[in-house]
Amino acid sequence: MLKPGRALVVPGHGYVSDYAEVVEYRDMVTVIKDTIQALIDKGLTLDQVKAANPTKGYRGRYGSDTGAWTTEKFVEAVYNGLSRQK
Repeated sequence: MLKPGRALVVPGHGYVSDYAEVVEYRDMVTVIKDTIQALIDKGLTLDQVKAANPTKGYRGRYGSDTGAWTTEKFVEAVYNGLSRQK
């Protein structure tokens, strides 16, 4: 819920948010990225990473199983991006 008098962030996609919500979102992305990186470092494949459910705890608020940008596509994008860095 947005608090009165707080600066708002109006993204090109997604919800209008206040600063605290943007920080929370950034933290969520960082935790998931670090989790996926740890799984990659253990040698897990993309399918194994998906099965490990690296977005657990965040799906309720940020996840989606339908639409153009699903949680599965997000995990694939993070996995592929991190895998290319090596």
